[in-house]
Amino acid sequence: MVDSEDILISVILPFYNLESYLSQCIESLLAQTYANIEILLIDDGSSDGSGAIADHFAEKDVRITVFHQPHQGISEARNCGLDVMRGDYVMFVDGDDFVDKAFCKDALALALEHQVDIVSFGFNQLCVQSDKYICKATHAPRLLNKEAAISELIEREDVIYNFVWNKIFKSRLFEGIRFPVARTFEDVAIMHLVFEKSRTGIYVSDRIIYNYRLKRLGSITAGSTSEKSIHDRLTDEFERLEFIKTKYPGLEKKQMKYMLHLCLLGSVYLPDKHDDQKIIRHFLKSNKRECLVVSSGLRTIRLALLFLMPSVFNRINNMLKKQVYNIN
Repeated sequence: MVDSEDILISVILPFYNLESYLSQCIESLLAQTYANIEILLIDDGSSDGSGAIADHFAEKDVRITVFHQPHQGISEARNCGLDVMRGDYVMFVDGDDFVDKAFCKDALALALEHQVDIVSFGFNQLCVQSDKYICKATHAPRLLNKEAAISELIEREDVIYNFVWNKIFKSRLFEGIRFPVARTFEDVAIMHLVFEKSRTGIYVSDRIIYNYRLKRLGSITAGSTSEKSIHDRLTDEFERLEFIKTKYPGLEKKQMKYMLHLCLLGSVYLPDKHDDQKIIRHFLKSNKRECLVVSSGLRTIRLALLFLMPSVFNRINNMLKKQVYNIN
């Protein structure tokens, strides 16, 4: 356990039009059993009563500071928090979620106990429609080196997630790193870069101290197969591939496998004349051998058709598009 409360934790909470959820989120932070925290509420141009709710809580507790900015998106809101934070450690909370009262204390205790710069912990996933919880901490606690941790980010096998909100970080890890503006899946764009800056391993805990609302109506996580979402995902993964080629070439095959999945997904969901279709085709053909090695099942068949019978590949893709878009 933590013997001293001299260590300051910055908690960055961006929000936009969340008046139905924001009070519960802020109250869960004010109930923390670890007192030495600063709570940075970043109002990303809300047009409902969210900004007033944040100001009301700030009047009640000196640990809260509110920043109001024009609507620019979650990346700019989080970056605002990173620019002004004073803490030795930083944690992130989304305004429609809420946390356990030991959120800060347990995370910091684990970081100090295992002498690591990053701790990843479990969370409850709350399905709004059914009001049921799903526990997301299915693996035993472990200490991973940087390469193993980045490998888990690529694998996406629920050991380490690409989210920032289920982790505690040494604040210095974000020096020179900011979330990309106006991009969905912004966490994916930076997580491997933050891990790379760690001087220690990454500790994976099975503690459940965060509560995540799944697919709230209007949430940014909805519509993950939209044109913009697929474009942003491709951008993230191409950037990660270049990073891996330079830093961890042994992980290239794993990254290629995920990119193959994403490219084939994009080939179906994106319109034929979308610019990313050219990028996808070029990537698959330029890495023909590598893609065939990591593919399996129907992916292998689709790739073989693309390389040997492009016209058949296109007809199959058009059939899939009709099913996806319900085109008559």
